[in-house]
Amino acid sequence: MHLNEDSLSRNRGIPSFTAIKQNVSLLLIAYLSAVTSSPESISPSVSPQVNVTAAVLLEAFQDPFASVHVAQGSISERSAQFQADLLDDVIAQLEGSIVLRLGSAPGELPRRPWLLNVFLVDSYMAFSKQYSMLNANWHDFSGRYLVIFSEELVEKVVRKVFNDLWKLQIVNVVVMGFAEQKFILWTYFAFSGRACRMVHLRRISKIDLGEMYPDKTTSFHGCLFKVAAFETRPYTIMHRSPNKKLKLSGFEGDILDVLEEKLKFRALIYEPPNGEQWGYPSEHNSTGIIRMIYKEEVDFGLPKGRPYTPLEKLTRPLSAGVWMLTGTILLIAFISIGIIELRSQTLNEIDQTDAFYYVAESGERYFEAFPNRLQRVRHLPQEHNNIIRRLDWMEHHPESPDVVMGTLDAMAHHNLLYRRKGLEPVTICGETITTFSMAIYYPKKSMLTRQFNRQLQQIQAAGLINYWIKQYTGTMSSSESHQGALSRDSLAMHI
Repeated sequence: MHLNEDSLSRNRGIPSFTAIKQNVSLLLIAYLSAVTSSPESISPSVSPQVNVTAAVLLEAFQDPFASVHVAQGSISERSAQFQADLLDDVIAQLEGSIVLRLGSAPGELPRRPWLLNVFLVDSYMAFSKQYSMLNANWHDFSGRYLVIFSEELVEKVVRKVFNDLWKLQIVNVVVMGFAEQKFILWTYFAFSGRACRMVHLRRISKIDLGEMYPDKTTSFHGCLFKVAAFETRPYTIMHRSPNKKLKLSGFEGDILDVLEEKLKFRALIYEPPNGEQWGYPSEHNSTGIIRMIYKEEVDFGLPKGRPYTPLEKLTRPLSAGVWMLTGTILLIAFISIGIIELRSQTLNEIDQTDAFYYVAESGERYFEAFPNRLQRVRHLPQEHNNIIRRLDWMEHHPESPDVVMGTLDAMAHHNLLYRRKGLEPVTICGETITTFSMAIYYPKKSMLTRQFNRQLQQIQAAGLINYWIKQYTGTMSSSESHQGALSRDSLAMHI
């Protein structure tokens, strides 16, 4: 029985004490039902489902730069009508504070993947249909998701929903609906002290941002992550234990150690098969680390970075002092060129010899603009430390005019080792062919990207990357070198 304003208006007389008592009791019951899963400010005059939905949206889905994408799914006409009425009531209660986007036009592509998503469904079958349409081009898997069931909900269905979403590594999600004759909200954790990569349900006790959408990547509770890497000194140096387990050092390995310490996970290192390195992307036949990431055989990989774009090279120094210094240097350079015409002839001198250019296969593209050099390009073999091994060969064959292309850090690391042996270092060309940045590659739907980015920014801001580079390339001053290596604990504390 439900008393509304219409039923009361039909009885113009003064209601009896019993009628008043029943009405107050019913309103009190409705109010308490709403409060069990919602803030104290929720209005008792609206259904609990509308109240809680609006409260969750107001708490966790307000973004001045993004709208909330709403998708509906139902298996019955009655449920579809109920969902439409529910949306109308929620929109009215939001009072324009949140922009809701109901679906998308056929063929329309979003300018960027949807960050805030709401799915309104009446059954697991309806959810499965919406789930099948999830893809990384339309939906940001690291965003926030709210799944609202308009029909009675059981915990078994909640677990199935979370298991499906975990396959896409969607972890910032809340499922809500009626269960056990009350309105309940759930979330889940995939990593816990009990097990790894398994759904652990947690009921939400209050509508609070930290309760509904906590950061679930701050600790992985000692769980194992598979990492793809190969040896390319000084960036990555492989150490093989008697049980054939790989340990990574080099300054990318040091970064991985700090990430393990801070985020509490264990790394298991995998090398690409058949001596492959970073490999090439392809729709069906990718190779190397790229293939391992595409097929999700590993959680992330440590390959070379991408080259900076010309615009990035120009705009990365952003402070006024740097720009003033750059302008002054350019002015002096133009004056010097006009007076003296001083040019570097290093690469031109190599071109005038019969030297071959030994490069990694992926580096051949940097010679395509120079046909005279491209015809003299030779590929380095697909093996560990191919650049370092070629440098070793050059040390023992000084009569050869051939050259090898590699990173400046690799050359410096090689020369450091040879100086310690009392041998002559190799000569390094003064001209730069391209510039690389270090990077970590992830599967497209990985949940690790944002947390790892935050940690890497802290490592970089602390100056630790430059410190490690100096250790492996021999550019550290004598006062610095006597201080000893930083421990993983002190690094984590320093960050």
